[in-house]
Amino acid sequence: MTDLPPFSAVDSALNHWEAQEKLCKSQLKLWKEAREALSRADLSRCLKICQGLAPETPESLRLSLGSLQQWCSDEERQRPLKFAGQLKQAAEEAGLTCQSLGQQPPTLRLAPVEVELDFKAGLARLSYARLPLGEAPLEVARILQERSRLLASLDSEGF
Repeated sequence: MTDLPPFSAVDSALNHWEAQEKLCKSQLKLWKEAREALSRADLSRCLKICQGLAPETPESLRLSLGSLQQWCSDEERQRPLKFAGQLKQAAEEAGLTCQSLGQQPPTLRLAPVEVELDFKAGLARLSYARLPLGEAPLEVARILQERSRLLASLDSEGF
């Protein structure tokens, strides 16, 4: 009589690898979400995803995850200053004066328009005398274009 195969050992191995497959699929999904957040420049979302990845990240990828977290943190902290500098430079090249009004939220004055920068939403909100005028994507050229368009509408007879 032959011995029965060790089904319990096979079942145990199958359970282990099924759990590993489930973990790999969830990790893959999170890494893809992190990449998507980066492509949208949503650094706070990327950092949140990284926190979810951290406990399950294999040792071989921890350096990559740590580098990504550090880069997102640094970039999120520096982004308002970098963007304000780019906007100021472009404004000066266009013959405009750009003045910083505040840090929380980052607000600039492109006389006579105030520009509030919302990095989470990816928008610049333009106002005149505290009256909201419009929004533009958080792109230097688009902000300057929207400012010009809004000023032209203010100068029109219909305003």
